[in-house]
Order: sequence, then structure tokens, then C-alpha cells
Amino acid sequence: LESRPVNQGNYPTFDAVSAAVDPVCGQGSITVVPDPDALEIQPPGLFVVTGGSVLGQTCIVLTSGSNTAQVDVTVVADAVEITAPADGTLYRAGDTDQVVAGLVDFDGNPVGPYAPEDAVFTSSDDAVASFDVVGVDPQPGDFVTEASGPATLTVTWAGQALNGTSGLGVISSSEIAIEVVANVPASAALDNGDDFGAIAGGSEATSEVVVLDEFGNQNTNADEITACAANSNNPAVATVTCDLGAGTGESVTVTATVTAVAPGAAEISGVVTTTEGPLTFGPAPVVVLAPSVTGISTATGFVGTEVTISGTGLAAPGFDTEVLIDGSSVSGDVAAPGFVVSATDTDVVILMPDLGNTNDAFEVGVSVGGVEAAETFTYTQLADAAEDEPANDNPATA
Repeated sequence: LESRPVNQGNYPTFDAVSAAVDPVCGQGSITVVPDPDALEIQPPGLFVVTGGSVLGQTCIVLTSGSNTAQVDVTVVADAVEITAPADGTLYRAGDTDQVVAGLVDFDGNPVGPYAPEDAVFTSSDDAVASFDVVGVDPQPGDFVTEASGPATLTVTWAGQALNGTSGLGVISSSEIAIEVVANVPASAALDNGDDFGAIAGGSEATSEVVVLDEFGNQNTNADEITACAANSNNPAVATVTCDLGAGTGESVTVTATVTAVAPGAAEISGVVTTTEGPLTFGPAPVVVLAPSVTGISTATGFVGTEVTISGTGLAAPGFDTEVLIDGSSVSGDVAAPGFVVSATDTDVVILMPDLGNTNDAFEVGVSVGGVEAAETFTYTQLADAAEDEPANDNPATA
């Protein structure tokens, strides 16, 4: 603070100046002392002002002889600091805690007054951690965790009427990162929706057994998941094994693997052993399909030609039978080219679609429930002399 006494003509008088804090102006605490680095070429007129631990308004009264002048001062905080929890704290879903913060000066010393209810607490992901706590006597800064994942918790303070700093535009914020992991195991389920669907004869199908907490978070804690077992109600159709596989760090994966034995239907179920007790999964249906194509009624034809594909396992209740042309499914309106007229266990009848290129050979196959027959047959679409250009006609069809 620089000051000097002047006369009526605004010229310095070089009289001595003193400075003192007037507590009548407010509660803000400051100290004011002569600047020890000022050159002693004139009476002291330079002062060092330091903010104290109490925020708010106050003033300095300068005196020289019988003259005085007043300088208004407002003491504000340097920052808002989160003192708890520590940055990087790990929580389990469902935990509750409180963000504790306070105001500090340039040296990190506490200053105040600070009212938590005047601070704003926010989370970067309310699904992971939320300050909208409903309970008995919730306090400012209380939060609850639910979904697993990371979140950043922020405290923002913009001053308050209590210490006279409200509205000064002094906005301070501080943040910490937290991580939420799954709570104790509460349920288990296959990640395929407890439905293996259709698999090909002789093949395997694998599904992870997902262990969840009460909030739906996946738990992979190796200390809490200790064993698993699975069984099939029809091992002549499909067998199953359940294994614990090493994950990353201290985590595990639970995997159920079904092996198809013969065509038919079976149900897969099992149990995961955890520190919270056994958790069952399933029953999950699995159907073993083994479509096989043994012949085709004609190897050549026109658009709309009715073709019968013969074989075994070409239809199964609850599963679609599709005709594949060069590996792609064909479809069309009822009774139009591309329409599968009928499908039984031994025969599939189709009105052949327009394959585009006449006199080219195409591979014809069948899939049932997404399971493809290993065998295919060649079919050649002939040019229709009545509709195609002469250049496209096939003399062999005359």
C-alpha cells in the first residue's frame, strides 16, 4: 500500500504516515506493517498488507498529522480444498460418503468462515456417484455410489453473504477422482440371455456367466468367486463344462462351454460358488441342429423355377429355414421368385429368384436356425428366350 500526505496543491509534504486496521469496518482479518524494503529517503509511506485467516470486509486507516484516509479491503480465499476423501479412493457400489472441503490461503492454511451449504457439489457421472442423497438428515457433500466406473467429484465455492465475499466473482473449485467397483455377488446369468439358441452338430458354443451385484454391476473378484459347475439335462444331445479363467489382476471370468453331441434339444443350468453363497444360472435352452443337403431336383432353370432341395434336418420347430445362394439368404413375397414354398425335415421347396447373370453357376445351400449345411449344389440360371436379348439366349435350352 503506497501513500503520501499532500498539501492543498497536491504536493507532497513529506510528513510521516501511519497505517492501522480499523475492526469497525468488518470482520476480515489483515495485518498492515511498514514495508521493510522501502528506502529511508522519506518518512514511511509504503506498507505491506497481508490477509489473515478470517474472510470478509475490513479497512485500513492512514493517518498523517490530523488528516486521515480510509482504504477498504476484502479478504478472500485463495482456493477451496477437498480434505476428504483422498483422490483416487475406491468404493463399492452402494457405499455412502461425504466430500469435506474448506477454504485455504496461499500457504494452504485454513481460512473462513466457510459454510458447506453454500458450496455446490457435482459429479461427472451421477449414475456412478450422486449427491442427490435421500435419507435421514443428509448433509452438504453427502454422496452415494451405485454404478461401477470412474467419476470426478467437484466442489465449487463462489463466496457467501456470511463473510461479505458473495458477488465478488471469486469462484474457486477443486476436484477429486474416485472409482466404484461392484459390490458383493448377488446373482448370476449367462450373457447370452440364458438362451444358447441353435448350434451345429459337433460344434461348441461358449457363454460367459456374468456375476452381478444388487445394482447390476459385474463382479469379477477372484476372492469372492471361488468355483462353478454346470450340467445338461440331456447329455446325449449336448454336454457342458464350467470353468474359472484368470482375468487381469485379481479378477476371474466364469465360462460355460456347451459341446453338441447329436441333434435334439437340451437345457443347460449351473451354479457359481461365491463368498455370499451359491448363485444359480439357467436353465438355458440349446438346440443341436445338423442340416445336411443330399440333392437338388434340377441343376438348371429359369427365374421362378420350382426347385426341391433334399436332405435331412432341413427344418426344426421354432427355427427358420433359409435357402442360401452363394452364401447369402434369399427371400421374396409369397408365391413370388425367392419364396421358400415349404420346408420339412427332408425337403425344402423354393421358387428360384432372379440371380441376375444368366448361364452362370451358383452354389445353393440351406441353413436352419443359422446353422448351415456343409454340402452345397450347383445351380445354373438359364436365359429366358422370350424375355432376354438374343445375345443372352442359351441355345442349349431350345
